[in-house]
Amino acid sequence: MATKVLTVQAGIDRNAIIREVSRIPPRNALAELIDNCFDAGTLHCNIYVEEKSSPIKVLLVDNGSGLNEEALRAFFVYGKSEWLSKRHKGRNGKGSKYMLWHASSILVRTRCRDEAKVKTFRVDLESWMKQILTGQAVTIETDSSVGAHDFDPPNGSFTLIEMTPKKETTKEFTEETLLENLAELLSPQYADRVFVNGKNLVAREVSIFQDQTNVPTLGEVRVYIYQPTELRTRDGVRLDELQIGSIGPVTDFRTFVRSMPLAQRQKIPFAFFDRNICGLIEIEGFNEWREGQPRISRWSLPFT
Repeated sequence: MATKVLTVQAGIDRNAIIREVSRIPPRNALAELIDNCFDAGTLHCNIYVEEKSSPIKVLLVDNGSGLNEEALRAFFVYGKSEWLSKRHKGRNGKGSKYMLWHASSILVRTRCRDEAKVKTFRVDLESWMKQILTGQAVTIETDSSVGAHDFDPPNGSFTLIEMTPKKETTKEFTEETLLENLAELLSPQYADRVFVNGKNLVAREVSIFQDQTNVPTLGEVRVYIYQPTELRTRDGVRLDELQIGSIGPVTDFRTFVRSMPLAQRQKIPFAFFDRNICGLIEIEGFNEWREGQPRISRWSLPFT
């Protein structure tokens, strides 16, 4: 006797993806992109707003590591992140997608350190949705010259993102609005490295301690510690944390400390374990570790 069967169609719910990418406000989406810039190792993040009071275009330029082939493939796979196998906070690859809901078009130009030419592509919500729902191949231009865009940095690696805001979100990206409100959405250790048309953001009020030194085994070490009057979150995730890593955060500091030898762990000031102590410890020597290279002398931290 033949077995009765039921045939159903497998697939991805388009509306579920739209609900996900549309769930955070425009400036929060921009803050997610800025977080990505610092994760990529940029020292500064520059935002340029054309037509200050009614922006036609908003540009985000960083001098981080650029998008390599792995990162570009991840961009076009929903839920995948280039940092998944590394020690970064990025896990689901959604941060770079939120802006698609608030922009009618996005142009991406990027170059890695060892590349002579710039990789470039243009995307919008509809084209990206079609690509991920059908699994179609995506063509990325790989031979654009540095300087083909007026805001291309002349030297080194970079990523440039040019966004055309939708009419209903234009007011969220004016120069004045970004200067006055963007710092509230960023970790304070990053806010003073973000500039809008060359101007500093209005700083968030926190108690800050900064120091910088050189350690023979680790290179340059920068400490930026703060104690906020109110712990901030974005999308349910704490903005205010204590992190440690290279130029760009690698891991939560307290998670890192748990893997340290007990003798070294006991040299760390007790205050660093207070959940209200936040900030970033940047260590030049961790750059190789960040890129998956063998561990170096991680325990020669300048706490003694």
